[in-house]
Amino acid sequence: RVIVVDDRPDFATNERFPEADRVVQVDCADPFADIAIHGASHVVLVTRGHKYDYECLRHLLRMEVEPPYIGMIGSRHKVKQIVNKLLDDGIQEEKLLRLYSPIGLDIGAETPAEIAVSILAEIIALRSRGFDPRRTYTHMRKV
Repeated sequence: RVIVVDDRPDFATNERFPEADRVVQVDCADPFADIAIHGASHVVLVTRGHKYDYECLRHLLRMEVEPPYIGMIGSRHKVKQIVNKLLDDGIQEEKLLRLYSPIGLDIGAETPAEIAVSILAEIIALRSRGFDPRRTYTHMRKV
């Protein structure tokens, strides 16, 4: 099931995402209030700015149930800034090591469709092989 979440009414529409199972307009102060995150959830964060990435990650990393995959699109610089802020806010480093960023396997993807395939390939690899900090593809630990 694919759930698209956005705080902007013009973007959170079924017309914009006709193939999504659900489209939800949220308040970024608590973006997952109406979304059931569970042990089989795989979360890909593609927001429009650092503030929203930070808020989404903060909420995800404080949840009792830990999604097996939390990936975030962003430059290494942006990711470092957000991770440092989360550490300053008391998020444990071991929780942050679960963050996949940059996301996707390095398959030379260039188009949005190819990037989506690379992200899903990473999720499939995680599901089939489990979490392996020694894996050869890029992980937050290498940032």
